[in-house]
Amino acid sequence: MSLAILTAHPDDEAWAFGELIARSCEASVDVRLLCLTAGERGVDHTGQGRRGAALATSRRLELHAGLAALAQDPPAVAVTWGELPDAALDRHLDDVQRQVAAWLGETAPAVVATWGVAGGYGHRDHVVCADAAAAWCAAHGVALWQACLPPEPARALGRRLARLRRMDLIVPDVERRLDAEQTLGDEDGPVGELWLDVDAPRKRAALAAHASQLGDAQPDQFVAPDITAHLLQRERYRLVGQTRDGDRLRALVATTPGTTAASAATAGEMMAETNALGIDPGTPTSAGGER
Repeated sequence: MSLAILTAHPDDEAWAFGELIARSCEASVDVRLLCLTAGERGVDHTGQGRRGAALATSRRLELHAGLAALAQDPPAVAVTWGELPDAALDRHLDDVQRQVAAWLGETAPAVVATWGVAGGYGHRDHVVCADAAAAWCAAHGVALWQACLPPEPARALGRRLARLRRMDLIVPDVERRLDAEQTLGDEDGPVGELWLDVDAPRKRAALAAHASQLGDAQPDQFVAPDITAHLLQRERYRLVGQTRDGDRLRALVATTPGTTAASAATAGEMMAETNALGIDPGTPTSAGGER
């Protein structure tokens, strides 16, 4: 059984999907990840001033280190890089759809997990992931699990970014999309729901691996502390188009107990372990966010 996770940036996997990834790996599910960008337009919070390709190289390594914290037996998660431009996926929709369709067709997953229709807090790149995955899953009869952030903190973050005139980053209909994420039904029928209690130390270790996005801050301060506080307790997924394989995976991850074996490791230890694996972030596998 395989689980395909579609993300826009390095760190999405730890922040929004960490518990799902960890439980799936513990249950011996074949977990595969497509990250469409390397997050090269993000901000380097370490003070080193890395930008562009230099920051992208660091963020690729950080993603692998974060997965090592979650999976505990790296490289348990197979990673593919989309090599598309960060913070601009909505201007490359044909490339996104082509890459996503090719990767999912090759992966043949039982379940696809990605961002919910609101893209977390309205992030354009996340929304592109949500829309591309929804279209492919609907066409192929595959279960879709949508990661949803707590609505009020997500709404507040979207509004804050809008006040800062970051409408290049936030979709204009974020309020409508956030409302839609709270419903358990759509035009195609009822939608299920899955809540996963989070192993907080393990997720903190995965977040700590993303040092360029944390700087001197603690994992609890990641991106938006009020949202992260929720995500360190529970992850919520809307289950769209549930199938027999989807039901089997739901049963597996709902009953797999969390562990904390990796949670004591520091971000530096995780990065050293990733480097020891011989992962070369400079030559990513191609599939065909700014923070």
